Amino acid sequence: MAFLKFKKMLCFPIIFMLLIIASCQNAPVPQTASNDSKPLDLDLPAEINEVKDTTAYTMGKKLLEVEDMPSEILLYVDKTPIYKKNIEYALFTKRWSAAQGIASINNSFEFSDDKKEQLIKDVINQLETEDQIIENQIKSIVLYNEAVRLKLETTFEEAKSTLEDAQKNISSEDTSLKDYFDMIKGTGLTVEAYREKYEISAMQSSMTLYNLREYFVNSISNERKSDEEYINSEYEKYIDGLIKKAKIEYVK
Repeated sequence: MAFLKFKKMLCFPIIFMLLIIASCQNAPVPQTASNDSKPLDLDLPAEINEVKDTTAYTMGKKLLEVEDMPSEILLYVDKTPIYKKNIEYALFTKRWSAAQGIASINNSFEFSDDKKEQLIKDVINQLETEDQIIENQIKSIVLYNEAVRLKLETTFEEAKSTLEDAQKNISSEDTSLKDYFDMIKGTGLTVEAYREKYEISAMQSSMTLYNLREYFVNSISNERKSDEEYINSEYEKYIDGLIKKAKIEYVK
């Protein structure tokens, strides 16, 4: 059961979250800009240029296509497979998200040209590579399995309730969420069916990983619990230890 839940999470790129991240990455204090501020003439990397004109609706269609297509398995992490098609789609999604973020920054009247250039450079530099995506998938699987072992897994019902509370004020009439709803339309599903099929299981997985981190933080002595840098450092060591113990098999 735990494997099936995590498998669904691997198949689901949390596009809504990515859209928010893309628009808010390194959100700076707005600069005073002239009223005649214009978009910069950008020379973007080829991998971003290739996806910048892709619509949210098309992203939704691609999600269904990825689900239906056969795919080779790249590796197993404690018997959980990581599929090539999911890594490729995650890479495509992150590039698309970066392209949307860059466009949002470039079309803004709130930033000076210098600030735009710096923000766009930051977005490009933070774009994950395929190897980094695989590493993060490995980490997530290992952490999820550990949470299940410690009986920290969030239930489907808890995740559904949390998601419903978080989205109760979200409306398709909100123009700032147009891409989100266009993407859902691309899947051919209703909003309710889309959330039931993808978002609840993704929320369940995210909450489970959060539970594990809270469990770890609670194991730290009280005098160090306010030291965020120390906690982050120790948690990374904890993660590294779990990954070293995991059985990771690459398919040749």
